[in-house]
Amino acid sequence: MHTKSITVLLLFVLITWFSPVQVLADSTCHGFKLPRKAEQIETNRYLLDMSFAQAQKFYRRAYAGNSKVKKIIAVTLPGVRAIHYMNLQPKAGKWEGSNLSLIKGKVYLFCFVKEEEKSN
Repeated sequence: MHTKSITVLLLFVLITWFSPVQVLADSTCHGFKLPRKAEQIETNRYLLDMSFAQAQKFYRRAYAGNSKVKKIIAVTLPGVRAIHYMNLQPKAGKWEGSNLSLIKGKVYLFCFVKEEEKSN
């Protein structure tokens, strides 16, 4: 490799690694992407270690151009914000919807799971 190519590659890795908003998810909640350092506090509920604006940026990048995910602004009040993400083609056992919320200065994510269809 040329020195210039190595320098560009190293710069890309450093910028991506140390960026405050990571585009790549470390894990998922039934297929819904979770940012790094998402702490599970209950079943399907996570506390995110980032600002609400950073979380919005993460999900805007994570689902950019994905026609199967619809974003709905649910609540915008002083001190409280909520955005709902809807999976337009959910499968049983996978995420059906997710709420990103800001409550008392903390950012939370809750993931709704599509239940298995019951046969008669």
